[in-house]
Amino acid sequence: MPKKLKTSEFVISLDFELNWGVHDLPDSYKKNVLGARSAIPELLELFSRYEISATWATVGMLFCKNYKDFLKYKPEELPKYNKSNLNPYLIPLQNCTESELYYAFDLIKLILNFPRQEIASHSYSHYYCTESGQTLEAFSADCDAAVKIAKDFFNIDLTSYVFPRNQVNLSYLDVLKKSGFTAYRCVSNDSELSKSAHTRLRRLIDSYIPVLGSMHKKTEIDDCGMKIAYSDRFLRPSSKYKTLNKLKVTRVKREMHFAAKNGNIYHLWWHPHNFGERLTQNLSDLEQILEYYRFLRREYGMKSVTIRDCS
Repeated sequence: MPKKLKTSEFVISLDFELNWGVHDLPDSYKKNVLGARSAIPELLELFSRYEISATWATVGMLFCKNYKDFLKYKPEELPKYNKSNLNPYLIPLQNCTESELYYAFDLIKLILNFPRQEIASHSYSHYYCTESGQTLEAFSADCDAAVKIAKDFFNIDLTSYVFPRNQVNLSYLDVLKKSGFTAYRCVSNDSELSKSAHTRLRRLIDSYIPVLGSMHKKTEIDDCGMKIAYSDRFLRPSSKYKTLNKLKVTRVKREMHFAAKNGNIYHLWWHPHNFGERLTQNLSDLEQILEYYRFLRREYGMKSVTIRDCS
């Protein structure tokens, strides 16, 4: 009698950071960040329609309603990055006239009003765990602030963690575990972390046609007893070229089909601000993927789960 395959799972995680994640980039990206505010309600409606569970890895500072909250939850121990442009505590927020770039209490509340959505941590300050100048003590203080503000504002016990810019620091996992986290996201292929122009080009091409081979890894339990949820694919923003959008969606659907047929997990991730421009086209691409998930659920029993609930 053939061995019964494990039920396949579809994981979506979103790195919700607004300007905290891109403040070191040119101001030209501001349009995308503001566009995320329009994208998030639309994403939630799509997730609801297709019964999608999603993990929203949220920067802790977004819980703040104002500068007063920002000061109240500011950790005593701060990172001292050698690259000062990475330091969010140097942003002059006191007289900021663009609070919608930095505070998102309203959007977090909206997410929690929808079923099957998990609020996870993307650190408190979009903390860069492998950058020079930061320390274990500063990371621990950052974790404490993230846990506290989520608990104070929404009575959330954070259990899933997504390292900003995928900078996983294995020596920091004990801190996460002591802070109550039980799972974290990790990239399936080290090429995702490479900054070389050649590898980045191959990674870009691989979003449309296979050049890197299979990047799938099964969920593991690490030496600290924490679950490692490997991501399979970054969902690139829609292009002005329809052919590229079609290739991208087809690539994702083929990978999803392989996962569903073989009882694997398929993990797709992106940022809400990736939908900040060309929102209609981005939503159309995503809906094609979710429609295909519905087919795979019917044909293979694929389940939509959060990082917290994936097996």
